[in-house]
Amino acid sequence: MIVRNANRMVACEKWKDVVGPRIKKMLDKVGQRVTQYRAHRGGEFVFQVTGISENGSQHAVDLGLYTCTCKRRQLSGIPCINTAAVPKL
Repeated sequence: MIVRNANRMVACEKWKDVVGPRIKKMLDKVGQRVTQYRAHRGGEFVFQVTGISENGSQHAVDLGLYTCTCKRRQLSGIPCINTAAVPKL
């Protein structure tokens, strides 16, 4: 167990970003798709995000509670596409 943690520390020192390469790849993919969604303010920290593709998915994002109705953000801790579609305030 100690050897495994030491190996992970060595691997982390090679990272070029704040996050690991797998997470970076996921965030890049989200960044590419963010233009396909529109956010509408529903409150101070609450937004409704609508997809502009054929299915037109709708999700509620609460930036105050760090939640989204798609539940991806709560499960992984990584911002989902709906959260990324909300403009920076």
